[in-house]
Amino acid sequence: NADVVHTHSSKTGVIGRIAAKIAGIKRVIHTVHGFSFPSAKSKRAYLLYYILEYIVKYFTDALIVLNEKDRRIACQKLHYAPKNVYLIPNGVDVSKFTPDELCHKYSTKLLKVIMVGRLWVQKDPSTLLKAVIDLLERNINIELSFVGDGELRSVLILQAEKYTNKIKFLGWRDDIENILPEYDVFVLPSLWEGMPLAILEAMSCGLACVVTNIPGNNDLIKDKHNGYLFDCGDAKRLSELLEYYYNNRNVLIEHSNLNRQIVLDKYTLLKRNSLIKNVYVKN
Repeated sequence: NADVVHTHSSKTGVIGRIAAKIAGIKRVIHTVHGFSFPSAKSKRAYLLYYILEYIVKYFTDALIVLNEKDRRIACQKLHYAPKNVYLIPNGVDVSKFTPDELCHKYSTKLLKVIMVGRLWVQKDPSTLLKAVIDLLERNINIELSFVGDGELRSVLILQAEKYTNKIKFLGWRDDIENILPEYDVFVLPSLWEGMPLAILEAMSCGLACVVTNIPGNNDLIKDKHNGYLFDCGDAKRLSELLEYYYNNRNVLIEHSNLNRQIVLDKYTLLKRNSLIKNVYVKN
């Protein structure tokens, strides 16, 4: 019999925690990858998600959050005891996600941009596509690759049909550690996140990052320090930031190198696993 059950995601997190306690599991732990109720699109949805989260609190011995905002939500809105809430950022296998030693980033002739994630509303890939098409129409030499699949893929492909030589859709890949180092800039235009592992993997591979100014993203990327932030849905600003990297390769290289070092210092998988293990064994 298991001594610990550790759940993830909203729906399975609710069902799994209740089932685990009914089954007599001693310690039930849940990791929050961004609470769903604060971003609900209607009052009814907000109340439903909030009530479910509040009820399932009583089936939870420990809660792991990925960023400070979710820690505050857990303690202030859901009234978890602070001693039962653990802020443990995501971590990366830094021996697997490594930079490209050939350092193509010194080339000033082409800017290679990548997004990794599900192609659906929450990730907002349409904003990135608009930004890149704007640059292509102004003869900026840029390439964009989407890694992932989802409901919006067919729509995006249709919108990008004039630029098939510059905009690629690679689908789901299980060798992302081999793909990322080929690129210069990672973009994540999400509307909400927990703490995106995709950003950490890109940072570990030495990519500069341009991401939306939302919790999780802005815990990792500090504007003008190791990347750039832009408001959700602001394709014009995203276009400007990508053009800035294109024209200022020295800044791109500075941010790339800094991102790799930040991951080595703070976000290794080894460090994360050690912290989670401590939560498992705590009485």
